[in-house]
Amino acid sequence: SEEVEPPSVGLALSLEKLKFKMGRLKTGTPPRIDGRTINWDILEAQESDMPPQPFSFLNYERGVKQMGNFVVCRRTDTNERTHDIVRENAHKLPEVALGNSGPRYCPSLFKKVERFPDRSKHPVWL
Repeated sequence: SEEVEPPSVGLALSLEKLKFKMGRLKTGTPPRIDGRTINWDILEAQESDMPPQPFSFLNYERGVKQMGNFVVCRRTDTNERTHDIVRENAHKLPEVALGNSGPRYCPSLFKKVERFPDRSKHPVWL
């Protein structure tokens, strides 16, 4: 949609001119869910900050462009059965998901189950 903010190409070019090492972070694409199949009422709501804080001080006066389009996030948790399913299907993941190279903003559920086998649950945000 034309409402979506464009990528920060200018920022990347500025950093490159200053001789910063450039690269891409390893990120995972979250699965898509059909919101009509979720009982949203039983999940814990996590409202956005109001007013939202802009990422850059350059936007302080004009605010956050997408403010009217915010969606309330809701939290649920995995359980032992979820972890069993994740482990049973690990062989189906692409190689990039199994590797451990580079930082990630949010580890995949597989990585959480793998790294923290003693935990009985992990948060999931919808």
